Amino acid sequence: MFKVSLRSLLSHKLRLVLTAIAIILGVTFVSGTLVLTDTIQSTFEGVLSNVDKGVAVQVKGPAPATATGRLSGQTLPLPESVLAKVQTVSGVADAVGVLDSTGVSLLVNGQEVADPSHRGARGLNWVSEPQLTQFQLVAGRPPQASDDVVINSAAATSAHLAVGQQLQVSFEASAAQTFVISGIATWGGQTSIAGEGFALFTLPTAESLLEANNTFDAIDVSAQAGVTDLQLRDRVASALSGTSVQVQTGAQASSQVEQNAVTEINLFIGTPLLVFAFIAVFVGSFLIANTFSILVAQRTQELALLRALGASRGQVFTEVMTEAALTGVLASLAGWLLGILVADGLIHIFSSTAKLSVQANALIVSVLVGTIITVIAAALPARRATRIAPVAALREAQPEIQGLPRTRIGFGLLLFLGGIAGLLQSLFTASAAAGPNLEVMGLSVLAIFLGTALLAPILVRPVATVLGWPARLRGAPGRLAGENARRNPRRTALTSAALMIGLALVTAVAVITDSLEASINQAIDGTVRAQLVVLDEGSGGFSPEVASTLRNDPKLADVSEIRDSDALVGDIST
Repeated sequence: MFKVSLRSLLSHKLRLVLTAIAIILGVTFVSGTLVLTDTIQSTFEGVLSNVDKGVAVQVKGPAPATATGRLSGQTLPLPESVLAKVQTVSGVADAVGVLDSTGVSLLVNGQEVADPSHRGARGLNWVSEPQLTQFQLVAGRPPQASDDVVINSAAATSAHLAVGQQLQVSFEASAAQTFVISGIATWGGQTSIAGEGFALFTLPTAESLLEANNTFDAIDVSAQAGVTDLQLRDRVASALSGTSVQVQTGAQASSQVEQNAVTEINLFIGTPLLVFAFIAVFVGSFLIANTFSILVAQRTQELALLRALGASRGQVFTEVMTEAALTGVLASLAGWLLGILVADGLIHIFSSTAKLSVQANALIVSVLVGTIITVIAAALPARRATRIAPVAALREAQPEIQGLPRTRIGFGLLLFLGGIAGLLQSLFTASAAAGPNLEVMGLSVLAIFLGTALLAPILVRPVATVLGWPARLRGAPGRLAGENARRNPRRTALTSAALMIGLALVTAVAVITDSLEASINQAIDGTVRAQLVVLDEGSGGFSPEVASTLRNDPKLADVSEIRDSDALVGDIST
């Protein structure tokens, strides 16, 4: 039977193209997501292993109880007294305080440096201890004077800057100050920090510019010879007992940074890809089931002849399922390869240095997803194929017309009504702060789709009769089209179900987009009274000089500056 399945598959190559395309689209998104995640993870592992290779222990402040906005994932600052305690711990070779702040803008002639990442820059202090520094100079020297700065190589290349040149640096919309580029550096061999630029200063300058107020964002510690990271971590934690701090080994801190970065990127890239993968697989399952239903109907005499030659019902079922499995495997392999290309394209958009990482899990999961979905979708047509009697080989094949079982009607009604109830519950019982329950909403919409698909055959004949009347004006072709649509309601409903889902999704996206646009326009119209609004494309804000320049323009009557920032009250951010 395997040989029969293989020959049947090879002799009808074009008839399974639709099925293969449906599988390929779904598997492409799955494969692309997995390859992208593996690449991001391996890239961060390589970078962080170079960045923190000399850090045995890292001390950070406690996380705010409620952190939102730019404070999300941040920790509270550490007073300088904590650094003094750490330096006295037995087994500590070096301990340095690290300042790290976002909201920095690098300016040349008043224009922000167009870094390829477009994610702004970070301000840090230069760490002179070789074991604890995260940066490597590729040109120049470390900052020594109060007006020295070391910038990342990506920004230097983009703005054609060199050692000895001047540039302006502004912090959180403060007035820009002029610095001299003393050096150009990389971070763990990378030209930026995960897509962000950086500016490095001497510790006194960084404390003044970043308004540290005698605090540090983290303390990095190196160990003396013969002291393990775990031993030093326990000693530091014991010395700091009674204070609210987080003490981790360097490996643990790197792993947490890696996990946070991978999670953040997956949230904005991986999750949408998986959603598209689910939609493609869900819609594709209808196409697969419909394709195999048509194939079984076309091969009625062929399958009946196999029965007449002695094949059992189980062998006929196996033959159809083998075709489905082979189709699934071949299409999944194609989807896996296409997914690698998609992931490679996305990686080059966000990073020019990351190397593509293709792991075995991406291949295994992609093939399993595509094959299993194909086999499940082909199960019902294969089961109907086993009902073909041997005598069917002696007569012209007739289309299989079956009634709709009561169990299917009942199950369809249950799914449809349950989905409607769940959707209403998630929409109208949601709190103003939390919003609707997206998990319940998604499952409810899925139930509505499935229930509609199960009940669709009931509506096919009356709908086809009404819609078929205009087609009768075309004569015999129009009448035949209407009769064919009504002849086999199941097959017609299955074909239209995939189109129904696709159009429903397109309509939903269009409605959501228009609703968001209308809501934003209404909010702006009700709150913004200005005729012109000047917005910053970067992340560092404007220098106060911008407002002064605008005030000197005689065409402008009034100019008002607006500044907002996250605030931390106690341990709650607002």
